[in-house]
Amino acid sequence: MKSTLLLCLFITIGCATQLSPKQDKTAPILLKEVITSIEEQHLQPKVIDDQLSKEIYDYYLAQIDPNKEYLTQQDISLLKPFENQIDEELTNGTFHFLNQALQQIQEGILKAEKYSQVAIKNDLDFLSHEQLETNPDKLTPASNNEALKERWRKKVKYMVLQELWSLKNQPINTAFEEQKRQAISHVKRLLVSKFQKVNAFTQEERLQQYVNAYLKVHDVQTEYLTNTQKVKWNEDFTRTLVGIGAQLEIINEYPQITELVIGGPAWKSEQIKKGDVILEIKPENQPPIDLLGKSIEEVVQLLRGEKGSTVRLALKKTNTAVEEIAIVRDEIDLDPAMAFLLEDKQQKHKIGYIRLPRFYVGEEGSAAHVLAHLEQLKANEIEGIVFDLRNNKGGAARQAIEIMGYFLEGGVVMQGKYRDGNHRIWEDTNSEAQYKGQLLVLTNSQSGSASELFAGTMQDYGRGIIVGGRTTYGKGTIQRFVDLEGSTEDGSVHFGEIKMTIGKFYTASGRSPQYKGIHPDIVLPDNDAFVESGERVFEYAFPPTDLESTAVKQSVTIKPNIEVLKARHLQRLSKDNRLQWATQKAQQVKDLQDQTLVNLNYEKFQIQQAKTRFYDTNFKDKFGNIEGFQVSPLPSTTITQDSASLLQNQRWIETLKRDPYVHECFWIVNDMLG
Repeated sequence: MKSTLLLCLFITIGCATQLSPKQDKTAPILLKEVITSIEEQHLQPKVIDDQLSKEIYDYYLAQIDPNKEYLTQQDISLLKPFENQIDEELTNGTFHFLNQALQQIQEGILKAEKYSQVAIKNDLDFLSHEQLETNPDKLTPASNNEALKERWRKKVKYMVLQELWSLKNQPINTAFEEQKRQAISHVKRLLVSKFQKVNAFTQEERLQQYVNAYLKVHDVQTEYLTNTQKVKWNEDFTRTLVGIGAQLEIINEYPQITELVIGGPAWKSEQIKKGDVILEIKPENQPPIDLLGKSIEEVVQLLRGEKGSTVRLALKKTNTAVEEIAIVRDEIDLDPAMAFLLEDKQQKHKIGYIRLPRFYVGEEGSAAHVLAHLEQLKANEIEGIVFDLRNNKGGAARQAIEIMGYFLEGGVVMQGKYRDGNHRIWEDTNSEAQYKGQLLVLTNSQSGSASELFAGTMQDYGRGIIVGGRTTYGKGTIQRFVDLEGSTEDGSVHFGEIKMTIGKFYTASGRSPQYKGIHPDIVLPDNDAFVESGERVFEYAFPPTDLESTAVKQSVTIKPNIEVLKARHLQRLSKDNRLQWATQKAQQVKDLQDQTLVNLNYEKFQIQQAKTRFYDTNFKDKFGNIEGFQVSPLPSTTITQDSASLLQNQRWIETLKRDPYVHECFWIVNDMLG
C-alpha cells in the first residue's frame, strides 16, 4: 500500500492523519535502531512473527484509546486486517498500520467532540435512573456511532453531576438551577480543554506510542524515552530539578497547591500558600495558558524551566481573590534521607528512625546521607532503628549495595543474571558494620526494585525484621540506557534512549523479588491490602525465577524470635484502633475500586458521593497525634541546619506523630530489644 498524505480538519485545529514527510524519512531509521537494540541487548527478545504482531496490535489500540471513548467496533474492524501484518511492517520499515490507526483515531476524536457538544447543549435529565460504567477495563468499544454517541451523552451527564456535587459543597449556597447553569458552563470549558489537548497530541507522540507498543510487549520496564523525557527521568533519579517547589493535586479540574517545598522559590516568596489554586501559567514572552483540565504532569512541565527564569502565575487565593505573581525558578533538592528519634512515655528505649524516599545519586548520594544519619543516631545512643522504605521505588543499585554494607560485616549483598547466562555477584567489601544494633525495615506495596533488594537481603541474613504490606512492588529486573542514533540525508539524528531490561537481580541468597515481591515477616494493613498492585498487574511483566539458594549468615545481631514478635503485635492490633481503622481504610480502597458503576440520577449520585466523602473525612479525623508517642529531631544536627531544614524537619515530625505504622514499628523494635 502506497503512503499518501491525507488531511482532516478539526473544530479546534488541523492535524495530518499520516506521518509527515520528515517522519516518513526518520521513522524507519528510528524503528530499525530500536529493533536492533532489542535483538542485541534485551534480556529476552521476542521473535518477530504473527504472535508478536497481534500483541503489538492489541497493546497499541489500548494505548491510543484507553478509555474506549473514540473508536467503535466498526472503526476497529478497519484496522483488523493489520493484526497479523505488523511483523512484516517491522521487517520492511513500513507504517501502513500506524497511518491507518492515525486516521481512525483522529476521525474518532472528531466524532467524540461532536457528540459531546450535542450532549452538553441538550436538556440533561437528572431524574432518570440510568447508569454509567466508569472503569474502561469493564467496557468493550461502542458497537457503532450511535452507541458511541450514547456513551458520550452519559459521560457528559456524569461530568455535570460531578460539578454539581462540587458546587453543593462550596460555602456559598445557590439555587439548584443556578448551580446547574454554572456546572454546565464549567463542563463546556472542560470539554474544550479536553479536545484541545487530544487534538494537540502530535504525530511524534503517536509514533512514540507505536514504538513503545513494540517495546512494552517485551516487558513492562523497557521503554523509549525522547530526549526531553530522559531529562525528566534524570531529575527524578538524582532528586534534583529546577522549578518553583510546589506539590499539586487536581481539584475541580484545576491544580491546587497541597504543599510547598520548604526552601524552594514558592516558599521563599511568601506569595503562595497551601490551598491556592493555579488558574493560569504565563511563560515569558508567551500568551497565558489556562490550566483547566490539564494533568499534573502537564502543569509540572509548565512550571519547570531554566534556573533563573521567571514564570508568572494567576492564583485564586483561599479567600477567592485572584492575584498574579512572578516566581523565579531555582534548583530544588527533592526529599532527601531524613532521621529522627522515636520515644514513648511508657518506654525507656530510644529508637532511631531513617526515612529514605529513593536510592538517589548526586554530589552526595543517598548512601552518604544515610551514613551521616547513622553516625548521628549512634551519637544519640539509640538502641534500634526503623528504616522506612515505604513508597521508595528504587533507584541506583550501587547506592543500595553500599547502604546494605553499613549493616553487615562483609558477604554477598546482590546477585545478577544476564541474557548470555553471565552470573555476577556483588559483595560488601567492608568487613566492619557501621551499625550493629537491631534493625526493622518498613515497606509497603510501593516499595520497589532497590528497596526490595535491601529488604530481601536483610531478611536473608536475618539481619533485620521486615514489616509492611502483604508484599512489595515486585520489580526485580536490571535496566540500562541505550542511545538511539541514526543517519539521514541531513546528517546524524539522536532520537533519544531506550531504558532496556538486560538482566534480573536477586537478593543475597538468590531470591528474586520479580513479580511476587518480598513478603514481610510481620504484615501491616496498607492501602493495597485487598487489591492487586505492583508489577504483577501488568500483562507483560516477567515471571519470577529464583537462583539456586545461596547460604548466607551474619553474626552482627542475634535474630529475634519472629513468632514471639508476631504474637505481641497481634495483641496490640486487637487493641489499637488506628491499625483497625487502617484495615477498614484498605477495605474502602477495594470497595471504591470495585464500585465503578455510577448512578446518573441526581439524588442517588449525591448519596454515593456523600458516602465516599464521609469515609474520607472519617478516616482523616481518626488519625490524629498518638498519645504519648514522641518524635524529635537529632540534637546534633539542629545547630547546623538552616531555618528551612528545621521547618522541613518539624513538618515531618508532625506527620510521624500521627503515623500508626511507625508507631507499631517502634513497639516491635522494643519487643526485639526485650
